[in-house]
Amino acid sequence: MKLRHGLQAVWLATLCLCLEAAAQQQEPPRYTGQGKIQDLGDGWAKIVDAAGRAYLVAFDVQHGYQVQVVGRADVSYLTPGMLVRFTAELNEKGVAEEPVKRLSIVEQSEVVRPGLQAQVAIGEEPKKRGPQTYVVVGQLRSARRGQITVATPDGAVKAKLDPEAEVEIDVSDYRLARKDDTLAVELGYLFAPPQGEQPGQVLAQKVVIEMDPEQPLTGKTKKSRPAKKDRSAEKAEGGDQDKSPKSKDRGRQGKQKEGEAEASQGGEQDKPPAPEANKADEGGAGGKDAAAEDPGNQDAAKQDTTKQDAARGAKPSPRQRQAGKV
Repeated sequence: MKLRHGLQAVWLATLCLCLEAAAQQQEPPRYTGQGKIQDLGDGWAKIVDAAGRAYLVAFDVQHGYQVQVVGRADVSYLTPGMLVRFTAELNEKGVAEEPVKRLSIVEQSEVVRPGLQAQVAIGEEPKKRGPQTYVVVGQLRSARRGQITVATPDGAVKAKLDPEAEVEIDVSDYRLARKDDTLAVELGYLFAPPQGEQPGQVLAQKVVIEMDPEQPLTGKTKKSRPAKKDRSAEKAEGGDQDKSPKSKDRGRQGKQKEGEAEASQGGEQDKPPAPEANKADEGGAGGKDAAAEDPGNQDAAKQDTTKQDAARGAKPSPRQRQAGKV
């Protein structure tokens, strides 16, 4: 691609030199015609006319050339820094009363100059108060959410932009042209006619490029982020199947720890009482049983109880006294 463009540049320079030589000797024949753009480079374009003949059209850089590019664009193509022109009814604060339905992207020239030009009939003077219709030419400062702000030497202008607004292009930058756009040479010179597969050679001084109306220029749009998926339903349906091996192992370890804790609590509840307590309980229970079975043992137990009460200072009952005498 770079080699091809390099060869085209060499051809362009050679053609310009040929024009210089031809101008000194004899003027080449004029050429006017148009065709569809098939290729575009720095200072040249390749077109094919309706008859299928190809031409390499070079722009006359040395002697000056005029290029006018006209077409349509989408609202998204508007970018801060562009010079725009539109007509609107503005109030005293520079705010448009109605949404702008038609706007042009232009370039500054002797005819197009930034500023506010009041639209009044011949012989009338602009209104001193109230809304007034102006032709606004200025630099686009912002274009967001249907609102535009334009800077002019006479002050800033704010306006709403209709979503279906027509955006026209009227500039001289031929690099905006695309394949299948129409290029018309209104003033040019033919240095070589087409011969077979060899394209003809034209040096152009005035060119008009009309962009394909079916393919308006569009700006860069931001990509919308994909919506977040709702994982709750998937988790409810999938259950443990969606769990990773690590999560499963953690679940098993948790269950194992819970089982060990329950086992430890159950073991503490099932532990037998201390040996001394068992012996004391067994001794007490055995003594009671033996006393219940043997009457002699019962009397001995009563005597022991009486002696213990006497030692504490308690008075023995009549029955205890009688038992002591016996």
